[in-house]
Amino acid sequence: MSYQAITFPQFIILHTKEQKALYVCSKQLRKGLTKKLLSNIFNNKYNTNIMPFTKGDPNIWRNGRPKGAANKISEELRESFAQMLDNNMEHFEEWIARVAQQLAQTEHDIIFVTPGADLRYLTGYDALPLERLTCLAVRTTGEAWMIVPTLEKPSALAHKVPDMGIELLDWQETQNPYSLLLSAVGQPQRPLVNNLMWVEKAYGLRGALGHEVGLAGKLLSDIREVKNADEVAHLHAAGAAIDEVHENMHKWLRPGRTEREVGRDIAEAILAAGHAQVDFVIVASGPNGASPHHELSDRVIQVGEPVVVDIGGTMPSGYCSDCTRMYSCGAPPNEYLDYY
Repeated sequence: MSYQAITFPQFIILHTKEQKALYVCSKQLRKGLTKKLLSNIFNNKYNTNIMPFTKGDPNIWRNGRPKGAANKISEELRESFAQMLDNNMEHFEEWIARVAQQLAQTEHDIIFVTPGADLRYLTGYDALPLERLTCLAVRTTGEAWMIVPTLEKPSALAHKVPDMGIELLDWQETQNPYSLLLSAVGQPQRPLVNNLMWVEKAYGLRGALGHEVGLAGKLLSDIREVKNADEVAHLHAAGAAIDEVHENMHKWLRPGRTEREVGRDIAEAILAAGHAQVDFVIVASGPNGASPHHELSDRVIQVGEPVVVDIGGTMPSGYCSDCTRMYSCGAPPNEYLDYY
């Protein structure tokens, strides 16, 4: 079967020559779309199980995630991405301004943020964490810059980075991105970097600056801890979505089924409940419950066994759910009840 790649502003579609399926294989979908939305905007003629894909092979979810497909892309899909960004643009500008204000109250004069949760929170840009440098820089004055590899510039533009008041820079393979970034931002004396910045990136910045960098963890966490009304609503929605999955656990958790079979059903239910991504599914039956992060296995669940179910996902808003509950497939042993 042959494939052709079609590039849209924020994702890539691979479709078969026979026009029977489109495989959505960009990480951007795991952040922005739900199974229900996909079902609405794709022509579903050839598909029975549409899902956004997570990291890695687009056809495989770890521990046996089902495959998904669709056969037609529509303008509505592109518009949905743009709408999501437009709805949050004012928030992103506000958060960049808050970073600058908080920074001005410290002895530091600039903060550098590379791809990860902090960059996604501040800008909505879920940039790929590559060996090539992508980095946001914010000064105490409120001035902001972002440098990206030239090959990632279309993605940054699609995420409307310049519309947030951020000056967008790009660099070629033969250029030094650290020197290029510093030529724009100046020579800060007391820089901060986000805590989860890769060591090689922090070392690159330190080498270009000629002095040490500090960790920005508290500054960023203080900002992220204060939620506005929209964020509180997003958190409530995430909690309600994972509660919905647990409320239907009796449909899948039964003696005679393997942990993996139950986990596959749970993964589908997490998406059906409104999540854009399945982050983890732990089904730990019997002795496997002693392992806190067991995940899934081919062990068959027995009658009367206690089962730990720990599940979570990421909502289209970017906020996550995480809920652990204990179940018993039939009457649990008396010893177990005594301990409980």
